[in-house]
Amino acid sequence: MVYFPSGARHDHQEDGPQPHPPRATQPIMEWWAEQWMQGAKPMTRMQLAWMENLSEIMQQEARFLLALAESSQRIATCYDTHQATRRR
Repeated sequence: MVYFPSGARHDHQEDGPQPHPPRATQPIMEWWAEQWMQGAKPMTRMQLAWMENLSEIMQQEARFLLALAESSQRIATCYDTHQATRRR
């Protein structure tokens, strides 16, 4: 049983459980959710920038490894050619 300053009383058991918060708190919840999401936007932008940079770095590393592989293949071909002419 809840007693109000006006002397009125209200029994919660008669109403049963309330599935939603009272309407008076709804604008506060909407304001809080909006403020919370505004705080998350800069973090999301920062994470997106980080992921884009990481993707670019990985692509550059893949190009570097490809260049190393091609260079190693050329060196190996030269070495094989040099060894073949020595045997003759």
